[in-house]
Amino acid sequence: MDTQNSEQMLNALMELILNAEFEESDIHTLYEKLLPYIKPFVEMLSIAKIDIHLEFAPNSYDLSGKGDSFGTTFRDDAGSEPMTLNYVDLYMTTGTVKLYPVAGHEWSEEERKHISAVSRLVAIQFSRVNMVHRIERLSYIDLLTGLANSPGVSYYGARIERNGSIGDYAGCFVNLKNFKFITRQLNSASNSPANSSGNGNAVIRQYALRLYGFMDHRSELVARLGGDNFFVLVRKERLDRFLKFASSLNLILNSEGMRTRLTVDSWIGVYPANDGDPVSTVLSNASFANEQAKKNHVPIAYFDPAAMDFMLHVKQVAQTLPAALRAHELSAFYQPKVNTATGELYGAEALVRWNCDGKFISPAEFVPAAEASGMVTAIDLYMLDVVCRDLRRWLDDGIEPVCVSVNYSQSDFYRETLVKDTLDILQKYDIDGKYLEIEITESSFYENLSALQEFIRAMHENGVKVSLDDFGTGYSSLNMLKSLDLDTIKLDKSFFENLNSKDEKDRVVLRKVADMINELQKTAVSEGVEDAEQIDFARQIGCDIVQGYFFDKPMSCNDFTARLLDRHYDLQQDG
Repeated sequence: MDTQNSEQMLNALMELILNAEFEESDIHTLYEKLLPYIKPFVEMLSIAKIDIHLEFAPNSYDLSGKGDSFGTTFRDDAGSEPMTLNYVDLYMTTGTVKLYPVAGHEWSEEERKHISAVSRLVAIQFSRVNMVHRIERLSYIDLLTGLANSPGVSYYGARIERNGSIGDYAGCFVNLKNFKFITRQLNSASNSPANSSGNGNAVIRQYALRLYGFMDHRSELVARLGGDNFFVLVRKERLDRFLKFASSLNLILNSEGMRTRLTVDSWIGVYPANDGDPVSTVLSNASFANEQAKKNHVPIAYFDPAAMDFMLHVKQVAQTLPAALRAHELSAFYQPKVNTATGELYGAEALVRWNCDGKFISPAEFVPAAEASGMVTAIDLYMLDVVCRDLRRWLDDGIEPVCVSVNYSQSDFYRETLVKDTLDILQKYDIDGKYLEIEITESSFYENLSALQEFIRAMHENGVKVSLDDFGTGYSSLNMLKSLDLDTIKLDKSFFENLNSKDEKDRVVLRKVADMINELQKTAVSEGVEDAEQIDFARQIGCDIVQGYFFDKPMSCNDFTARLLDRHYDLQQDG
């Protein structure tokens, strides 16, 4: 090889490459643009083949472990002994270049020097592209982990949308279980509370690295959305493997000379995408499924459209109910309780009805939404106010009322001012406590026993009775009879639904329950009675007070006023 010509060619090549304006941020594209510059040099140095492998090290901008390989075969007669050159750039990207001579050619020291110089020149260009690529990605990267961030989900997800293949993916929203507790454990073990954020960040980084290592980076996406929340787009054929992998991960942390092993479990919400779904929809639906997983205490939950519809309904109710209460759109409908021994009206239960633009909305539709939105206590106190107002009107009109029961929800007993609020309403209308009964549910017992006991005591001091609704539907009913000073026990309607069957179990259970209630000197009320046979059996077991469609459906205040004026039921004809 002519040394002088090769030096001139090398200098010319260096000037061309250094002065050329390569705007690409992709190494493959850059390499293709460099090939025309280096091909004459390749021919002169008898280079048959070039193989390039890049390895990206972990850093603040890019989790690593992934490699990128490419190259060119210039001639098929490549030798078997390559010249290997290794490089490391400022961003800890390692590069390995293997150059194969034409078979039978052995490079001289001078040729090897030129090959090394050209290779370094190309490596400089690769390093520049690597830097540009990192700068471009900066706004899309979570700096703690190197994963994509929220804007990155939109940016990279848009590529999948444009390809029209979003239906091939499932979105998974991952949230770490007990993350704060894990961090406290690590702080306690290291005796360094001041390092709490560092320990938490170490867990997040390790977890992120494990997720990153699982993903197929050619087609899948993993992102950190802040805190201990992650989002992935994984191909549906790999979804089961991912869920098994990510639901529980074993991590090893090295901190302050200590090596700590820990297991991190997670809540995962899954949304299998449909063709045409925007990535934003995939993310929001997976996030909603994650909330459902936490709410239902299951590690993995799939997106449920019905649950989403209910959630939207809850939000709508939460937005409209305050105005409905102010506009007095909610009213009390009264369902009579009848003493079957005398045929006389015994009492009534006040049931809420919502008249919205002339249409009554069923309590089954809005009460669960009110409970979920935290509005139910406002409704319960509103209903007490309505009932007390009706009681006051009857008394002022010279009509003797019956005892009316008003329902209180379990969440009411978390209200510190509940007793005061209740008694204030009675005082506002000057209502004697004997005309009122508060109905509670079994869930109130195991949610807040001490508050419930104090509430019952205060009610009794003011002459107000307390009843247990739907007795027999849960596991704590007997404990409630033992622990609470209740006045009335309402037997759930499910007890009476199967009395016509040949199975005697329901009759035996009902009879024993009624005996127990009577021995405890409580009043038993049979709910949901709809036919004469149920009435007869209620009488036989000593449960004379019944409530159900056999006598009356819930009725408006005006209709119930008429019933107060005519309190007698014809037991042979009613129903």
